[in-house]
Amino acid sequence: MGWCAFGMVGSECNPKQEVKKIFNMDAVNKNLFESVSKNSQKVSATNTTLASLVIEIEKMNPGCPVNVAQSIKSTTISDATQVIENISTMTTEVTNALTNSSEEQLKSTTGFLSLSPGAQQNLTAEMNTSITNIVDRTFSVENVQQVAAASIAITEGKIIVKECNAPIDISQDIVASSIATAVMDNLVDNLVNDSTINDVLNKLDTQMEQEQTGYFEAIGEMFKRTFGGDAKWFWIALSIAICVLLIVVMRVALSPGGQNAMKSAAASR
Repeated sequence: MGWCAFGMVGSECNPKQEVKKIFNMDAVNKNLFESVSKNSQKVSATNTTLASLVIEIEKMNPGCPVNVAQSIKSTTISDATQVIENISTMTTEVTNALTNSSEEQLKSTTGFLSLSPGAQQNLTAEMNTSITNIVDRTFSVENVQQVAAASIAITEGKIIVKECNAPIDISQDIVASSIATAVMDNLVDNLVNDSTINDVLNKLDTQMEQEQTGYFEAIGEMFKRTFGGDAKWFWIALSIAICVLLIVVMRVALSPGGQNAMKSAAASR
């Protein structure tokens, strides 16, 4: 099934973009950044040579505009170590946001509500368990440290953004923003590539196909018992009868008598 079919957007979709849309990752990222930046200690002016502060971007990818309209102040630069620690404490908040989005998406997926209540409950539980495990791994201190080290480095008077995938506004907390964005990108990659959650999606697809097939087979069996023989002949005969009926109706409607009758009916209203 995969994320694209889960999101019901067709064959041209990008799995990463679909995951971002399904889980509303922009909103999750914004909440993560704001919380982390608010709760992280800022770098003091004595530890940062603000007058000679330089921003270097080693790799600028598409979607990385840089707003340098305002100067950087020490009150807008978080200590990277504290950012890492604070991100690692937000596992529960991120997990709840993602599982809520997943449950809403499941309910809106064509065919899900036709499954038995037990099947719906089991699939939802398996999906939530997979999401929880992925978030736990992604937000572990060790993983966040690795992601942070690969996204940004701070030296005396210099901030180095190693890979820029999102807008950078130096009037904001560039350290918290860069690390939070990198962690969320890592989370999206893990959701797309995790074998367990893809197994759940495939199981969902299989059960919905079986439910749909069983429904039509049951209708066919009912007509077979009622009319005897292969039910397809009943559908063929019914289709022919409908076509003949339409032809008769059209001929009557177009005849002089039919037109007079319709005029009389319209006049009597």
